[in-house]
Amino acid sequence: MTLGEKLRKLRSDKKITQTQAAEWLKVAQSTYFDWENDKNYPTAKNFARLIEVFGISAAELVDPDWMVTLHQPAPEEGQTGETVMQGNALRMFEILQENQQKQHKRLEDKIEQLEEKIKLLEKRA
Repeated sequence: MTLGEKLRKLRSDKKITQTQAAEWLKVAQSTYFDWENDKNYPTAKNFARLIEVFGISAAELVDPDWMVTLHQPAPEEGQTGETVMQGNALRMFEILQENQQKQHKRLEDKIEQLEEKIKLLEKRA
């Protein structure tokens, strides 16, 4: 399954339009359309935003090989459009790690808040 097909399925599962997905992700509708149709791919920053907005892991969204070789539109006519972007893949991985750490911290904070509420309720009982 391509990245575009996965995005389409995620969006469909949430029962939102491409316009709504683009608004949530803070990108132009045409940009999101291109992602869903595998005409272009998100930047590392937008990739991290996709993961956060759709509430999934990087592994659920892409094949690990995709992070090493990204297919992008050819900048000039006659080029293949396939570019190895190891530096960008590494930066994307770092951003994903940061994003997962933030999500983990938010979950820890919520658990702590719930534990405090439980203690208060137990004291009242």
